[in-house]
Amino acid sequence: MGSVKNHLTRKLKDRVEDCLKIIPRTRNSDRFLIACIWDSESIGLTRMEFLEALIEGDLSNPESIRRQRQLLQKEHPELRGTNQSHRKSDEQEIREMVRA
Repeated sequence: MGSVKNHLTRKLKDRVEDCLKIIPRTRNSDRFLIACIWDSESIGLTRMEFLEALIEGDLSNPESIRRQRQLLQKEHPELRGTNQSHRKSDEQEIREMVRA
């Protein structure tokens, strides 16, 4: 499992930022972003080795990946996905529905 540990030495924030910049689809989908990070962490592993790394917790925590994405998108609006603008536009309407 040494290869997985080597990939984890690079800061998660940097790896998440790279995925957000290079693959725009990761800006709208945490699942796709997690897959991108785990794919880079498991280079050279067989399917069984990947599953063992996942079970043992040798891959980045999905919640940590999500939190890093959230922080990066807050600091860098250019890394935000299209879902953010849709949510913002619906925000006022949803607030009014909840109040009613």
